[in-house]
Amino acid sequence: MRGPSFGAHCSDMTKRWLREMHSRGFEVWSSTRIDIVPGPYPAKDLLTGLLLLGEREMLVRAQFVERNPTLMRIEVPGELLRPWRPSQRPLSSGNEGG
Repeated sequence: MRGPSFGAHCSDMTKRWLREMHSRGFEVWSSTRIDIVPGPYPAKDLLTGLLLLGEREMLVRAQFVERNPTLMRIEVPGELLRPWRPSQRPLSSGNEGG
């Protein structure tokens, strides 16, 4: 595609995505902007993982907020809240190699 038609196509697809997110109960965060940036070339088919030669992905980024948020209770295990003391050995990262 050439420049003007490519820009119009990106704009149309972005509006379609925003409408879909709106129908799912999300609104674009008021202080964010929508970014459209070039993605991988060649593009990759999301279903098969195959490369699509001659096609480029365009990545669209936006921040959304839920229109009608619901309160949720999440229980956190006590081990995660126990503070670490310097006398304790550091947690293993699995990369010590020995």
